[in-house]
Amino acid sequence: MALLITNWIAGYIADGSVSKSRPFLAGIGVMLIATLLFFLATDPYLIIFARALQGASEALVWVSGIAFLVSQVGEANLGVCMGYTTLGATIGELIGPLLGGYLYEKLGHWAVFGVVEVVIAADIVLRLLVKEKDLTTQQRTPVDAVKGVSETESLLEASAAVSHGTISRTLPTDVECGEEDNRTAFYKTGDCEDGYDAVSELCSLGWNWLSSVIGAAVACIVRSALEATIPIYVLRHFGWTSSAGGGVMFALLFPMVGGPLVGKYTTLNGPRWFSSLASLACGIFMVTLGCLTGDDPTTQTLFVLNIGLVGLCISLGTTTQTTAISAAAQRAEVLRARIRSSGVEISWKLRMLTPGMMLSGLSTAWALGLFFGPACGSIFHFSTNQEWLHLCCFLGMICVATGFYCSSTWKKWR
Repeated sequence: MALLITNWIAGYIADGSVSKSRPFLAGIGVMLIATLLFFLATDPYLIIFARALQGASEALVWVSGIAFLVSQVGEANLGVCMGYTTLGATIGELIGPLLGGYLYEKLGHWAVFGVVEVVIAADIVLRLLVKEKDLTTQQRTPVDAVKGVSETESLLEASAAVSHGTISRTLPTDVECGEEDNRTAFYKTGDCEDGYDAVSELCSLGWNWLSSVIGAAVACIVRSALEATIPIYVLRHFGWTSSAGGGVMFALLFPMVGGPLVGKYTTLNGPRWFSSLASLACGIFMVTLGCLTGDDPTTQTLFVLNIGLVGLCISLGTTTQTTAISAAAQRAEVLRARIRSSGVEISWKLRMLTPGMMLSGLSTAWALGLFFGPACGSIFHFSTNQEWLHLCCFLGMICVATGFYCSSTWKKWR
């Protein structure tokens, strides 16, 4: 809950910071202190406070970390980088519980504490070693500033940034318009007409961004619901051991290794059809999963394969929407610069649509998944085959609805 509440605050902190790495370092420092407090505290209220502080620091770390990444890479490489980001989070989710459980069982409470503190300290050191791009190297000509691409970037980046996914026309250059009255092309785009165009494009971008946040949230809800219910269900229904249940979870999460490749093609073609097909297919596979309740080896094998297909759809949808949200934040920054240069006033709703706030949509989607996913398992219980079918059908229906909704958004990418 603390993560969900503090996401938006973290977004505005990331917007207001000149250095994108400073909020990250502040967040990771607070996380280090919160973890220390959590392990050392004996009072229940102090333990709850430490957990809330961990959630708040996680929001700052996640949002500022993504903001730092977006500020360091161009749009052509953004999808691949975001794919590796989701892959890293999945690897941590796979290894963390296994390693933590083993250490706690064999070495006790303090061994887990030591490993956690060492990992956080190593993260701080690695971030200190990363150098931010020199602002002087990021200076661009006026036309390139509007297009969002420098002269040294590749032709692929240039063609992608000319439209920035929302700009419907190519801006004139000095060569095309002439240099009469010593006016640059940027000055020509800084009039009220161009400002109103940018406002319209920012509004459209905001709706597309919202659809990606919703799509990512639904994928996270389905994933969290399955993570909370599958180990218990296979133990009750199939009589499998905890290790076998962990193997099923591995089948659910393993498709995330394809995240970088999905991000690459999302950057080239946009998220519309990838996210739509992933959500629709996930809905179908969720319904079939609810029907696989037999106790014979064939049904059990199909159950695990079906889990893998659901995981593939979740991976495709998550990485696609993550890439789209990050690209939207980059493009919003360019559009806001055009609006400021034109002097056009915008509504308070669009003023809130800052790059940092848009990037906070990623952690918001994740937090919603962590909150509502297990809640779905609690509501439907899933102790019987009929209840398991109801849970799977419910998750399948929200996936199908999300698929149709996503098909009506991001109609223009380049």
